[in-house]
Amino acid sequence: MGISVKKGMLWRGEIENEPGTFANALEPFAQNSTNLQIVVGYSSSKPGGKGTVEIYPVDDEKSKKAATLSGLSVANESSCLIVEGDDQPGIIHKIAQAIAQAKINLNFAMCQSVDKKFQAFLGFHSNDDANLAEQVIKKLDF
Repeated sequence: MGISVKKGMLWRGEIENEPGTFANALEPFAQNSTNLQIVVGYSSSKPGGKGTVEIYPVDDEKSKKAATLSGLSVANESSCLIVEGDDQPGIIHKIAQAIAQAKINLNFAMCQSVDKKFQAFLGFHSNDDANLAEQVIKKLDF
């Protein structure tokens, strides 16, 4: 079984933590028929806290315009990898363990399995860390 590993750029924006703001952030993408692969929304648990929206991919003029209208910008503080392949028990653990053994710290991880396929969106603190993690993951036997 093979996997693919590629670089990805996450776009992020802050929103008010109120009903409808998440939908409003997504509206420009829906209006121009942008097909988003990853959409994450979350909010602070603190009273008066803000929310956050994260989107991938934003890779053409149409999606960049939608992102700008939504108040999103490139999340430069994270270098990201998208890892995809056939799902199997323990696959994310195997990847996380290999990254840890290479002494690379993850900034974040969003992982899912749908219809026997897995996808992991992994964030690192630097391009060097992401590049090393990419090499480590590609050497794994799946």
